[in-house]
Amino acid sequence: MENVECFDYKNQSLHRTVPRDQMKNAAEYFRVIHAWIKNNQGEYLVQKRAKKEDSNPFMWAFTSGMVQPDEDPLEGIIREVNEELKLNTNKDQWSLKKIVSTHVHPYKTHTYIFEMTMTSFWNFEPNEEVSEMVWWNLERIQKAIKEASFWNYPSLLNDPHYFK
Repeated sequence: MENVECFDYKNQSLHRTVPRDQMKNAAEYFRVIHAWIKNNQGEYLVQKRAKKEDSNPFMWAFTSGMVQPDEDPLEGIIREVNEELKLNTNKDQWSLKKIVSTHVHPYKTHTYIFEMTMTSFWNFEPNEEVSEMVWWNLERIQKAIKEASFWNYPSLLNDPHYFK
């Protein structure tokens, strides 16, 4: 079982970890990462989740994941994008858009939202985590949220301004 590092409400490390399956309704906070990958037309790269174990399986979402205990959030976004999309990026390509802290259960998190613009493309291959990938504008994403086919990040993170 994968362990995750524990943080307090101020995003300071508590210098301990817990198994990932003990995160739900925990007193501690955990670090999460979201990748906003855009193209030159302002569209976002979204993926269809392939794992039935996801909290919202088989839905459209941004590339996201947990920060591991031995990495900082920027290292985590690079790892997650490589794992899920087989896309190699480096630290210079990413900028931190914002950090959203969610203070309500079932999961209390500090979510780091990173953004990058793609200027070249690669051949995506479906894998065990991602079955499909497309480019959508924000209007299409918001429509998919209303249709309950895209993860509702504003609701999940208790942040109505998630997309700003």
